[in-house]
Amino acid sequence: MRGKTRDDFYRDLSVVFLRVHGALPEQGLLIFTFHHTDQEGTVWEGLLQSLCDSGFEIAAVYPVHGEAESSLNLQENESTSYDLIHLCRKRRTDPSPRSWAAVRQEVRRRARAELAAIEAGRYGGKPLAEADVRLVCIGKCLELYSAHYDRVLDHEGKTLPLHRALQDISAIVDQLVTRDRPLPAELENIDSLSYVWLRCLMPRRSELSVDSLSKDLRALQVSIDDVKDAGLAIRGRDGQGSGRGRSYKVKQPAERLEQALANLERVAMRQVQTNLFDTGGQPEGLVFADLWQALIALADAGESVLPLLEKFRAQWPEIGAGLRYCKLARNDWESAIGRVIGVMEGAPLLVQHGVA
Repeated sequence: MRGKTRDDFYRDLSVVFLRVHGALPEQGLLIFTFHHTDQEGTVWEGLLQSLCDSGFEIAAVYPVHGEAESSLNLQENESTSYDLIHLCRKRRTDPSPRSWAAVRQEVRRRARAELAAIEAGRYGGKPLAEADVRLVCIGKCLELYSAHYDRVLDHEGKTLPLHRALQDISAIVDQLVTRDRPLPAELENIDSLSYVWLRCLMPRRSELSVDSLSKDLRALQVSIDDVKDAGLAIRGRDGQGSGRGRSYKVKQPAERLEQALANLERVAMRQVQTNLFDTGGQPEGLVFADLWQALIALADAGESVLPLLEKFRAQWPEIGAGLRYCKLARNDWESAIGRVIGVMEGAPLLVQHGVA
């Protein structure tokens, strides 16, 4: 990629794949290895889009030891020691439309199965590094996703952007392989932005460097721009040894209250409008981080949280689990979270007697 931008690289890669597709017999296979040390969480998106837009699908992915086994430079940079062999074939038929909710469940099952195989010694008796486990699991999930590429639909029947799908896949894999502060089972299906907030942003109380934030985010296929566009972080102040624009500040609940409430009101309105067609999934566009932050900020300010809780009563298992998880990491939120949990535990009785 020397002298080229990331977009240049993937554009050139698409040209190569297209030429191979044109020259390859119908039953022929495209086989290549790929190793990455991506710092911004975008490598899978570019590779998969270039490959699938050229008319290929991934038939299988096989991990093999890469150069990091003997490379001190890569070991020092905590790189993966495995490469992935991609075995690809021409797409023979147009895939049938599939809902992302259904594909997502298959992705989770596949990731679980691959993780179990890894732990059973599929790749030797020596335990794999966590980065390798992530790489292998994501690769196996992409086998499945590529078979439905460009025909995976969201809850509105629109094509789900590849970027969104990869973030969800990465969050699924991260939740399965992470041993440090694992999330409770109730949060298995939360949106990827909220997962990122819980894992990478919520514990932060002060500014952090761009490099530190990028390192936290990259395993989840999330960029700094993603969290900035969602209003979860803003550029930090100058100074403190980080240089202009080289630090970020995670926005705290009180700072996000107005934005979070506005986002949640839009979700609640859509929920009312589509209630008759509800399939039992999460409300369209719901970002749980908005909900948790709004509840914490309201409780901290002494405002009532019951009206907001009532709008999202179906999500109380996730709300409660998320708040308790936050409470363990943020003792400064302990009092506010305690108030919300207290309302949730007492609200059914209040509502039953018409006190709400």
